[in-house]
Amino acid sequence: MDTSSTSFNKIRMINIFITLIVLLLNINIKLVNAETVNNLNKDIGFYFIYNEGNFFDEIYKAITGKVTAYKINIDNQAIGYFSENTNFKNIKNLVLKYYLEDIRVNENLVLDFNIKGNINISKEKVYEEVIEEDVEIAKKIYELSKSNNITLSIKYLQENILEIKPSTIILPTEEMFLGESKTINGKPGIEKKVYEISLENNSEKSRKLVKDDIAKEAISTKIYRGTKNPYEYGIAFLNQPTRGGYLTSGYGERWESFHKGIDISGNIGDDVLAALEGEVVYAEYNDGGYGNLIILEHENNMKTFYGHLNDFYVKVGDKVNKGDVIGAIGNTGFSTGPHLHFELRVNNNPVDPYEYIIQ
Repeated sequence: MDTSSTSFNKIRMINIFITLIVLLLNINIKLVNAETVNNLNKDIGFYFIYNEGNFFDEIYKAITGKVTAYKINIDNQAIGYFSENTNFKNIKNLVLKYYLEDIRVNENLVLDFNIKGNINISKEKVYEEVIEEDVEIAKKIYELSKSNNITLSIKYLQENILEIKPSTIILPTEEMFLGESKTINGKPGIEKKVYEISLENNSEKSRKLVKDDIAKEAISTKIYRGTKNPYEYGIAFLNQPTRGGYLTSGYGERWESFHKGIDISGNIGDDVLAALEGEVVYAEYNDGGYGNLIILEHENNMKTFYGHLNDFYVKVGDKVNKGDVIGAIGNTGFSTGPHLHFELRVNNNPVDPYEYIIQ
């Protein structure tokens, strides 16, 4: 056999083999460059046909040092490359994780999440060092959402736990005297409201109440108020109508007339207090000698009078409690000096109030 002919055939076979490899690599490159993925709104599970270990990829990598990766473009601008072995759903979940940390929402309450925008993913051959970890790509996508290049759309449930304040029930009782009361405090209830909320880049788009439950009923506060007339039993039941002072004139005959109440000394402006809970039925100047006068109406046909006042702190129709400040001591009307004229009337008849003031 001719030695030169044999050598020539070997060289030709090697050239043919190399040519075939180059052709196959070119076909592989064209297939890679031709494959493009759009629309990230779908749950894309990328497990492409070019998996690690592909024969031609390994040869190409050995010759050029390049591998297959996915380039992600947003608004026609490349933001990075990720591995061909990546499932894009993993990147999407990482973006969601960053988003939930910012809006402080539990992952278990998420109903739906989408990434929207002019996003394009394509395959390319690149050097391994430019390929980024999934977490880095996810960070870039999330940061772009803050400048509205990308829209993050999320729908989730928000649970609100509200306290229900107990109502107050007034219960009359003959077991206590008028002016006496007993309170049994109630307990708050719990209301649970669930809203379905839709956000786009932290901007709330909708809020819908989907559930409203009373997890725990509130227990009302009960106030028992005595209705038994203490006057009929001769029991003291009136609070002191001033914070101090002393009796300057008693009930009964005085200066050839009848004094219908008692006078308590004080200084102009000192507080005048409601001796018993009731309603204001009179609060104005009286020409009959009382000067500025307040009249409170109470249960069991009783009234209390507060005369010679310097000022009014209540008006007709106001409800007052025992001990409330209703006016100020003065020197108006027929008066010889600053003091409070105080009366108690039962069935419109004046009685000695001193006997019924709690000392």
